[in-house]
Amino acid sequence: MYSAALLKTSQGIKKAYRNTSPIAKRRATYLILLIIAVLMFRKSFSQFFSSLFNRDINKLEVDKTNLSYSTSEFHLMCSTLDASMSGSGTDEQTIYATMRKMKNQDDWQFLQKTFGVRKKDGGFWNSDISGDLKKWISDDLYDSEVDEVRSILSESNISY
Repeated sequence: MYSAALLKTSQGIKKAYRNTSPIAKRRATYLILLIIAVLMFRKSFSQFFSSLFNRDINKLEVDKTNLSYSTSEFHLMCSTLDASMSGSGTDEQTIYATMRKMKNQDDWQFLQKTFGVRKKDGGFWNSDISGDLKKWISDDLYDSEVDEVRSILSESNISY
């Protein structure tokens, strides 16, 4: 029973293939090769696109003698920011309060370096994102709220 159906299906595919133009056959071949390449090198592609969209925060220069807080306090601020942007809803006031703690450009740069690149659970409806602190902020806050973060930082002469 199955062999007759399989034979009929394969004959239909063979007939459709014979009736396909050479250009369409070539396009199908290229498409199949592209799909195979993406499947084989998906990790490399992922790293490449991630490097395009995420800044290399390790290249941020920080004068550690100019920091206003200890390293452990920066780690605590990063954990607080992570918690305020994880899960359902965003605690904007906690983000603003943390930004108000930044006294100079080195504080802001070191906070970004300490935060690093993290994976964020997108929840049920959205896909996960991976990014640095700026990516998380822009993902969680409305444009007007990101402007508020910029405004808070600019009060201390810090460029976002």
